[in-house]
Amino acid sequence: MGLTFCVSFSLLFASMNRDVSRYDEGLVLFGAVRVLHGDVPYRDFYANYGPAQFYVLAGLFKVFGPSILVGRVWDLVIKAMSVALAYGILKPLGGRGIALIRLVECLLRPADLPR
Repeated sequence: MGLTFCVSFSLLFASMNRDVSRYDEGLVLFGAVRVLHGDVPYRDFYANYGPAQFYVLAGLFKVFGPSILVGRVWDLVIKAMSVALAYGILKPLGGRGIALIRLVECLLRPADLPR
């Protein structure tokens, strides 16, 4: 599963959209910066996202500094872990062939393709 994670992370990194989105990505990054400076989600600012994402990203910002790259790498780690987990679940259930087909399907979701 480690190899699956590394390969999927590399492919996702290579195909990452280089533009910064004002909406989902921008709101999460800005919310994490607010949490880093002491604000509390839902008390000090409104967000449609769960609070854990802001706190984890704020912790990463505290360690590595607030940067779009830190947020992007965190997002890619989550996506690559999801692909590796799907592969790990499907391999014993459907065999290696079906797991590889679904792995490619997870990697090529239309929402993540560059526009």
